[in-house]
Amino acid sequence: MEEIHFKGSKFTWWNGRTDEDCIFKRLDGVLCNDRMQHMFQQMEVEHLVRSGSDHSPMLIQCKTNNEQIVKSFQFLNFWLKEEACLERYFPGKEDIIKVREKQLEEDPSGLNRANLFKAHAELNMQLKREEDYWRQKAGYEWFKDGERNTKFFHTIVKGRRSRLRISKIQNEDGQRLEEVPDIAEATVNFFQK
Repeated sequence: MEEIHFKGSKFTWWNGRTDEDCIFKRLDGVLCNDRMQHMFQQMEVEHLVRSGSDHSPMLIQCKTNNEQIVKSFQFLNFWLKEEACLERYFPGKEDIIKVREKQLEEDPSGLNRANLFKAHAELNMQLKREEDYWRQKAGYEWFKDGERNTKFFHTIVKGRRSRLRISKIQNEDGQRLEEVPDIAEATVNFFQK
């Protein structure tokens, strides 16, 4: 077994405290065997933003040889010092949380903890707005609050679109038309008359 290289914060657990009581540790990791390494020539683990837990979730990406290798983003520490850089170079809420976590790891003060919690609150608001959008788009008002499975909503919307698609019609002569150009022409003729 061998540990897969990771990117993101080097810590996967935080005790939630600040100042002298603050503890960061790397408790979680991903191991793979020779068979998996043979199947996927490139594997990478990303430590994602902690949200709702004291552990960071981990995203495992497995790539084969025929996939293009993209250089990973290189973080420069001076960005932590400038608010203007944070706003310009980290527009996404998750990116801001990553930066705030890094700031807290470097200086576990109450201010940095408050900044991290504020960024988490903003991300949660954004996720709620996205959830509401897809709930409305899918037409499922009854769906449980707190569900963030947007894949479900995407599937519902796609299913509705496919049901609304006209795949065959019958023209005025009683002939069944199934080809898109024929359907379009018959529709235009019908509405012109």
